Amino acid sequence: MVLESWRVNTESCTRFLWCCRTIGGTENDGNQFRFLTNLRKDRIMANQNFTLGRVHELLNYDKQSGIFTWKKSLRGPIKAGDQAGYKRSDGYIRIKIDGSGVWAHRLAWFYVHGSWPTNFIDHINGDTSDNRLCNIRDVSPNVNSQNERVGRKRKNGGTLIGAHWSIVWKRWKSSIRTDGVTKHIGWFDTEEQAHAAYISAKRLFHEGCTI
Repeated sequence: MVLESWRVNTESCTRFLWCCRTIGGTENDGNQFRFLTNLRKDRIMANQNFTLGRVHELLNYDKQSGIFTWKKSLRGPIKAGDQAGYKRSDGYIRIKIDGSGVWAHRLAWFYVHGSWPTNFIDHINGDTSDNRLCNIRDVSPNVNSQNERVGRKRKNGGTLIGAHWSIVWKRWKSSIRTDGVTKHIGWFDTEEQAHAAYISAKRLFHEGCTI
């Protein structure tokens, strides 16, 4: 079975959705999503057991800056007024409450709305450390992935999102995946041209795109 080939780890949920699309499923398929929500919660979806009252007792959240600060001094070096949490290398901010770690973007949603987000929290401007209330939204995994802005360095060269170098044809190509189908955009002489064409298509086909 295809699903059994995936190791359930902190990065598997998004891959699972991609796998479902490639075998003819969709993110909206009830059985597939039910399987996803029954998996061990990953680093994006994890919610905590502490109460809203406990969070408000310990922390202040500034909706305009997106920053959490401690209301009271705790054990160790934490003093009242100190900024809470630490920034990871990937930009996400992690805060520890009563020994349990929580992601600041999900905590911000919980702090304001009184309930945990039902899906993924997407940073609208692509900055994963910007947890202002106006910059976070509760979206489906599909919409969340559609707001990707930064390309990854590839072995064949290039770093711009949507641009791929073809060793065979010695040109840059661009394609986009939407509704489970990969659409070919075209061939280009430069990485920048392929990237620009991809961004134009992304704005057209990806509802989650905010570029």
